[in-house]
Amino acid sequence: MSSRSSAVLVRYAGAEAAHSPAFRALLALYHAAIPARERHPDARIVGLLTRDDCRIWGLKDADADGALLGFAIVYVPPVSGGQRLALLEYTAVDPARRGGGLGGMLLAAVAEATLAEGARLLAEVEDPREPGIAEDERAMRQRRLRFYQRLGWGWIRDLDYVLPLVSADPDTPPPAMIVLDSQPEAPLRRAELGVGFELWFTQVYACAPEDPRIAAMLLPLADPVSVGPLSELSAHGTAG
Repeated sequence: MSSRSSAVLVRYAGAEAAHSPAFRALLALYHAAIPARERHPDARIVGLLTRDDCRIWGLKDADADGALLGFAIVYVPPVSGGQRLALLEYTAVDPARRGGGLGGMLLAAVAEATLAEGARLLAEVEDPREPGIAEDERAMRQRRLRFYQRLGWGWIRDLDYVLPLVSADPDTPPPAMIVLDSQPEAPLRRAELGVGFELWFTQVYACAPEDPRIAAMLLPLADPVSVGPLSELSAHGTAG
């Protein structure tokens, strides 16, 4: 690439895309960039191509051979009367190209594309403040928060977010999580967040509707929800 402007965001969709060399390259990058413990089976990723509520994005080099530089997978709720909250499930760049700003460019482009659909992009990230984690794990989580901080994202204050996953090891609970917001200065109503959580729980994690954990998470939140800058976490020694 000669410059960041020579990259283009493309969407993969439709059953026929599963057989394309471009999507096979995306699956290869999925395996190379996402740790095994965080990956879904390939069949599930392929199935997302035909779902109306999912967007699979690729960042491709607009020069030369159109090499895949990175990808993102986003769940976008259907059109409704209120604000729609999309969930960023994955984002990654080619490991050989990290450190050059591609990750930020990819995420900014995906957030813009999501906003163009009338939805607001949120993300779940592991909390570096979680007690008892190894120091290398804590450092990795801190680096991830700094990445979002540079892009101007915020975090939802006072939210004890429950990741609705069942661990293969019953003695190892899911990690503590923070929910990040790509539009921290825009108002966010508690009821809208609840609708978003219910869609995430049912569509992404296959939980039953009206999961009681959602009401418990919303109860202590202000209305509108309080969204703060990630520098607050840096000030407490968790992201800087």
